[in-house]
Amino acid sequence: ENDNDLNENEIVDMANDAVESDSVVEKDQVDYKDKFTRLLAEYSNFAKQKEVEMASMAKFANKNLLLKILEILDDIEAGLMQENISEETQSILNILKSKIEHLITLEGALEIEIKIGDAYDSSKCEVIQTVEDAKNSGKIVQILRKGYTISDKVLRTAKVIVGK
Repeated sequence: ENDNDLNENEIVDMANDAVESDSVVEKDQVDYKDKFTRLLAEYSNFAKQKEVEMASMAKFANKNLLLKILEILDDIEAGLMQENISEETQSILNILKSKIEHLITLEGALEIEIKIGDAYDSSKCEVIQTVEDAKNSGKIVQILRKGYTISDKVLRTAKVIVGK
């Protein structure tokens, strides 16, 4: 017989080796595909987490600037409370107040909703003074400074006087 001629057993062995080799390759492909899918999912989760963190940081990046702007708004409101201001000055202060309120709203800051007679809430208010007032014990009797939130977090507490 010629060396180039393969017998039937050799051909069957080669075919079996090829099938085994194909199954090993297929198994490796499945393993790599599984690893790739897992890595893709991990990366996707990481990217989403970073996006949430960046959005949160962006909302609070202007916190210090907003606090300074709120101080200016406080000064404007105090100026409007003065008794002897001209109509022209009052008009200018009202325009400035409106523009600043619009600006802080655009930046996501919202005024904390409290009013006189509400129960004191330490998460939203800071007590500056207590006064004897039996019928309003534990309730807000005067608001000295408005409070603000941003993204459901307190940016600045309201300053209040509470009855005791």
